[in-house]
Amino acid sequence: MHVPFPRRFPGRNKVFVVLLSLFAAGCMLAAVLQTSRVFVQLDDYRSASQDNLHWTTSRLEVDQLKFLASLRALTGPEPELVDAVRRQFDILYSRATALRDGRVYREVLAQDIAHADMDRVTELLATMVPIIDGDQSNVFKERARLIQLGTRMADPIRNIAARGLAADAQRSDSERAALTAKILSLAILILMMLAALSSLLLLLWRLYRNYRTEAEQNKSKSNRLATILNTSQDAVMVVGADGLIGDTNARANDLLALSDRLTTKIELGDVLFCKGDDGTLTGC
Repeated sequence: MHVPFPRRFPGRNKVFVVLLSLFAAGCMLAAVLQTSRVFVQLDDYRSASQDNLHWTTSRLEVDQLKFLASLRALTGPEPELVDAVRRQFDILYSRATALRDGRVYREVLAQDIAHADMDRVTELLATMVPIIDGDQSNVFKERARLIQLGTRMADPIRNIAARGLAADAQRSDSERAALTAKILSLAILILMMLAALSSLLLLLWRLYRNYRTEAEQNKSKSNRLATILNTSQDAVMVVGADGLIGDTNARANDLLALSDRLTTKIELGDVLFCKGDDGTLTGC
């Protein structure tokens, strides 16, 4: 005779498993979102317009020196020499205009005292425009004045380059700090997720060990009870609500000759009573 034993799953353990699973899933989702933010920020750094700030301000100083060099090389009103001066002036003027009108300047340098230096450079360039646009002989004649005006741009341009470098360094520091904070929060989320998964794994292992121990104990109890019932001198039958015999012990099988009849469903009435020739029930 087989005696089944119930399986139990405490409600408190269910709550712990569900909570740890939800916490681990939340940490995983937050880690994915934070990782996507890190990649987006890295992509922004790769395409940021402010990355050209230091290069643009440095090139402004280089173009000013090239313009002065072309003026010093102007030994006469020859067309090729004058064209070289005009070409270098156009490059310098375009660089200064692009820096002054660009978004980088408005966002970074316009909030600094560098805007005064930028105004000074623009004023000096505007003074040189009529001379540069004049005839070739006038350009050569005003060579000394152009050199003087170009030299006076050195300090403002140097100040702009220095402030551009400082602004770029400050921006890099702030971006590095923001990226470091995101990576740190991502690491914390990953550690929390690992802790939750480890706790969940430990809880499941403890539950498995407890249920295995309980199953072995219940199996031992079931075997012991089955032995008691099978060796009992009393006939024992398990009858369902529908009146069908579900199980019996060895004594019941011997007394009622049920060993060969339990292959099919037997009603209790068929065992306790016998049918006569006229169909009436009588005691067996």
